[in-house]
Amino acid sequence: MDLRTLVPFAVWTFLHVWIPLAAGQSRDTARSVVDSVQTKSLKAIRGIVLGENATDGISIAVSKQWLEKEMPDVYAKTIEAAELGANRARVQLRDRLKRLVGLKEGAFRFLVQNELDRVELEIENPPHEDYQFLVLQVKSVAVTNRNLGNEANRKIAMWSWHERLADVETRKPNILVGELKAKNIDATSPPPSLASRFYPTVETDEQWTTRLAIVAHRLEQQIEFQGTGDVMLAVGGNQPADITSLMSQLLQSQMSSLLRELSGGASQPSQHKTDDVSWTKNPISQSEKIEATYFRATQVRMDTLRSVVIVDSLFMVKQPSGIWTIVWRNLSTQNANDQKQELIDRIKEDPQVKAIRSQFENLGLPTTSLESALQMGAATLTAQNHVNNAFLSFSEGYLKRLDSPQVQAMGK
Repeated sequence: MDLRTLVPFAVWTFLHVWIPLAAGQSRDTARSVVDSVQTKSLKAIRGIVLGENATDGISIAVSKQWLEKEMPDVYAKTIEAAELGANRARVQLRDRLKRLVGLKEGAFRFLVQNELDRVELEIENPPHEDYQFLVLQVKSVAVTNRNLGNEANRKIAMWSWHERLADVETRKPNILVGELKAKNIDATSPPPSLASRFYPTVETDEQWTTRLAIVAHRLEQQIEFQGTGDVMLAVGGNQPADITSLMSQLLQSQMSSLLRELSGGASQPSQHKTDDVSWTKNPISQSEKIEATYFRATQVRMDTLRSVVIVDSLFMVKQPSGIWTIVWRNLSTQNANDQKQELIDRIKEDPQVKAIRSQFENLGLPTTSLESALQMGAATLTAQNHVNNAFLSFSEGYLKRLDSPQVQAMGK
């Protein structure tokens, strides 16, 4: 069996996307909150499975405490490799920061200088931090059985590790939940980041480029685009939807629908595919014109027939190869009929919206069409607030250290 330490994307996967193995089997959820991978030559490895590919086999994150107790020989080899890798990562980070420190200003420069000071001290005196996790890789051919858990148990495991409860790998879920409850922790809530509890690892140029882009967007210049369809306009960072523009589009949509109905035609639902990101061509083009290497773009899609609004937001980075990659994406779908009246009333009071309402009424369109447009506007604000909060949560973790958490592009 081939056991190796962490590949660069593994921690990112553990923190952001759980990838269950297609060949996995359901676990008896009454016995354990962790995954179990049984091998031919060793006892079962207990942790959280990160993923599997043909080249590297299965990646599984395990706690150091469990590995040292259950597989001392494997632990000794793995910990040595992890510590050597962490030292190489610190030297790499120091060299990168030295080249960067004179190029940044303000808050970004402050972060870079603080990180340079920190890593230089750590190179001279390697810290004895209690990193909690190691990552093992097991060749697929060496695996005889996989027992994988569900999302609920994964949350219990991560919360339990975060609170450093004992023997997370072998204790029953209800016992762990009881201990967490005693700490006033809801084990069904999203677990906190465990990024700082993994050993630092060497990063590729693509990962470093991505990390700097995320930080630059927060601390230097927020380059953002918003729009509908393929029309994307530059806006200020994390701005709410332009309700005046939105109401105009909704008005036109409502008029078109009414005209089709009067002429005997039928309205057609939206046929947009979720994985279609062709709408990013416009913001990519605009970004390249101003020589920007990153941006966040948010597209609003309205399906008036189903009274549904989809807000699709993503963050893209131009890699050293010249290829633009998606490093974060979030979609929020809101039903217009589910919106709170308080939000709808607030939109009604907007002076520009009042003017549009007057025009709407002057056209003699039914009041129901006007109310529908207002509900769609409220749904858009709700959805956009959701994706904005998700992006802030995602990017916040990169503002504390420049070697954690790991980053990985989602796709082109």
